[in-house]
Amino acid sequence: MVFGASRTTSGRSPRVSFFIQSRSCFGLFLYGWRCRHWLFVVLSFTAVSGCVAPSSSPRPCVARSQDGTPIVEPLFEWVPLSKLCLEVMGGGVRAGSGGGGPEGHFDDRSPEQWDAIRRVRRIGTDAVPFLLGQVRCGNRSAVWGFDALRDLGRSGVPELLSLMRSSNAEVSLTATWAVGFIGPDAYPAVPLLAERLLAGDFIAGVSLGNIGPAAAEAIPLLIDAYKAAEEPYRRGYAIALSKIGPQAAEVVPSLLLDIWTADNALKPGGRGWDREAVWTRQRLVEALGGFRGEASGAVAYLIKLLEERGFNNLTDLHFARAVIRTIGEIGPGAREALPLLEQILQREFSDAVENHFGIREAAAMSIEMILRG
Repeated sequence: MVFGASRTTSGRSPRVSFFIQSRSCFGLFLYGWRCRHWLFVVLSFTAVSGCVAPSSSPRPCVARSQDGTPIVEPLFEWVPLSKLCLEVMGGGVRAGSGGGGPEGHFDDRSPEQWDAIRRVRRIGTDAVPFLLGQVRCGNRSAVWGFDALRDLGRSGVPELLSLMRSSNAEVSLTATWAVGFIGPDAYPAVPLLAERLLAGDFIAGVSLGNIGPAAAEAIPLLIDAYKAAEEPYRRGYAIALSKIGPQAAEVVPSLLLDIWTADNALKPGGRGWDREAVWTRQRLVEALGGFRGEASGAVAYLIKLLEERGFNNLTDLHFARAVIRTIGEIGPGAREALPLLEQILQREFSDAVENHFGIREAAAMSIEMILRG
């Protein structure tokens, strides 16, 4: 923190706060020493660490261009871009949505996040220089700015490629992560990302998935990485493959085996309730939707899971919604699930359950997606 250049939450500059706190610490020490109250003496020494904290806090990240010139931060309706990036953070486009919005596919972002995304996109290409400046600082919140911009960030691809080669590990990681969110327009980054993936860089695999079908040439490498990885990286590679889409459908049988393994671990006689198994099962079921009709062979098993697990508790409700959504994303190849979806559509849920999980809403949308094709 730079003294005199910023303010504390109380409205004072750190220098003034440090002066006031130091006097308080010294006064506490004198009182304890004179009155032989040794507890106050100990507390005064403990408080000193808090008095000197401002001097050791990091300097803020100043976005600069390649020549070192500071970049003015863009605003939208008086809201700084960096704040909007933090509002975008906190959720991501699910595996089967292909990077799109809520129209036509499922997405679990909150309305507040979508509002922040729209604001960043209203700033448009003017946001790119500032975000690149933040990447040069290794500030990971810039990733969420590129997540919001998507194709509007295409002008930043050449410099992100350069920053991916940075000797600064944090800068390189941030650039590697950010470039994938630009989508198909980041195709020039595929060879370098594939090289990073071969070296064991998990984030490079995530970015290849975010680029989507344009990264199809990396499918063999991603499949090898998926087969060799342990959780949670294994499911991360599976999700990346599902975002590339039906071209990577050869991995579907392995995904089904992983789902079966995780589900068995949660049955009586297995490990019982296991957070890792719950999360793995749900995320892999979601990933199946990305393979669209190529995953139609999994529909019978998904129906069985839905019938067995039901809607008994919060975990089952979360999982049921994921299964219903995935069946819809498979499309016309999931017609055999229509009778079960119709039953769910007629089922009575409490207002609290329906408002939070949207089970009937998911069933209705899945029916529409199957019939629409």
